[in-house]
Amino acid sequence: MPLTPTNSTIKTIIFDLGRVLLSYEPEQYLRQKYNNPETITALMTHIFNSPEWVLLDRGILNNAQAAQKMAANSPRHRDEITECVHNWVEQMSPIEGTVETLKKVKEAGYKTLILSNFHREAFATVSTTHDFFRHFDGGVISFQTGHLKPEPAIYNQLIEKYNLNPGEALFIDDMPKNITAAQKTGIEAILFQTPEKLSEDLAARGII
Repeated sequence: MPLTPTNSTIKTIIFDLGRVLLSYEPEQYLRQKYNNPETITALMTHIFNSPEWVLLDRGILNNAQAAQKMAANSPRHRDEITECVHNWVEQMSPIEGTVETLKKVKEAGYKTLILSNFHREAFATVSTTHDFFRHFDGGVISFQTGHLKPEPAIYNQLIEKYNLNPGEALFIDDMPKNITAAQKTGIEAILFQTPEKLSEDLAARGII
């Protein structure tokens, strides 16, 4: 028999992925691969800060299409761009402290969901590589919907898909603008800072 959540108000805990459950430091990743500062700057601009990166999150482009468009804007870095677009996800490893908190939340009887901006191919990789995804009951990922946090539509899609009462849900994210957007829908939210602080915040609410 599933446990009954200790907190009588909150019934669903919603997690972001990048920088909450999975590490994501693109500049550090590039510095580990390339010694040339000019190359690192160019790749940050033409990959991670590009319009195409957002289109990947929206599910409009796949990796091959995005790499082609990015390389057209910086032909001299074509090889590096192609390599990084297809392999950048290798930088993402589980943030173990948050993974342990996820397990505790699940064991306490809460429904657990994902709400994240993520590319189709990257999500397919991480969700089949990392065991902690089995602790989730579902979620909404940006590439599935065409909407991104902090756009209201993606929060409403999660609410509708899982028939959530916003007042009974708690969202955890590392971006203040995403927290504010969740709160506007009536979802309680915690700004993620460190795994230790998250554990303290959830304990203070009587969740774990």
